[in-house]
Amino acid sequence: MSQFSAHAEGTVPAGLPCYLWLMGDDGQVDYEVSLAEVGSRRTAVVAATTTWQDFPALWGQLLGEVWECLRAGGIYRGCRNIMLYLDSVPNVEVGVLLDQPCPLTGRVVASALPAGTAAMTVHRGPFGDVGAAHDAVLGWCAAHGHRPDATRWEVYGPHNDDPAQQWTEVYWLLSSGRGCPDPRTRRADAQS
Repeated sequence: MSQFSAHAEGTVPAGLPCYLWLMGDDGQVDYEVSLAEVGSRRTAVVAATTTWQDFPALWGQLLGEVWECLRAGGIYRGCRNIMLYLDSVPNVEVGVLLDQPCPLTGRVVASALPAGTAAMTVHRGPFGDVGAAHDAVLGWCAAHGHRPDATRWEVYGPHNDDPAQQWTEVYWLLSSGRGCPDPRTRRADAQS
């Protein structure tokens, strides 16, 4: 069982970051969550409407289409993979951050990651375990009265075959209202 430990009690003055760590049973700090003002970032993606049940089998195909398009345009590396979840359906965009020109073909289209205030953390470890980072962000939101909207995304570190060297940035865009969905709701959505 995990427990949340706040960096500071009470409210944090405007302009200062808020932090929360998810502590494991072993006492190790797993996640540091903070507020971030994020700018829009250009992407090349394939968009899809899917189910949480089907998504694990689909995302690799979508990402493969994007990389096939990039390779045809002469780009072989240097673009970080992304997954953008626009809602809880999920409507998704799977692709890469793209900061150089490339002709986009087939189902690959230009898009962008959202701009605004987001709660974020960095997951370190196997990509497949990134769900715990989402739970940490949602727990932090609940503890600090922030309300994420359904838009969230992952930006993956450079490819590495060693899971100990893998890392993923996890962002949840915040809405202006208060409150926070329960992390168990996200897990229930993922299982339906």
